[in-house]
Amino acid sequence: MDKNKLLVILPILIFILMIAIIVILIVGNDQNSDPRIDNSAGIQCVQGGCSGQLCVENGTNEIVTTCEWKDEYQCFNDALCEVQDDGKCGWTLTAEYEACLEFITGNK
Repeated sequence: MDKNKLLVILPILIFILMIAIIVILIVGNDQNSDPRIDNSAGIQCVQGGCSGQLCVENGTNEIVTTCEWKDEYQCFNDALCEVQDDGKCGWTLTAEYEACLEFITGNK
């Protein structure tokens, strides 16, 4: 292979290699990155209950709730249903949740 061809091909190969490394890093970091999953315990938390007011472990079918609605329940859409420090599913209240709750309860 002559020197001119090598000078053309080498930057292309380096560029392709860089793209491949970036893709591997992105895909590798994306696996199991769902914050609601505690990979050490294999727990996945989901929003449940008739009105979406519960945060429970996925597959928990024994939970029965009444189907009343409180305006505050809509604020749970702004909270995080995830594994808590005690290893159980629960709500992590966010600033958005707090603002929603303040808006709802302030108007009553």
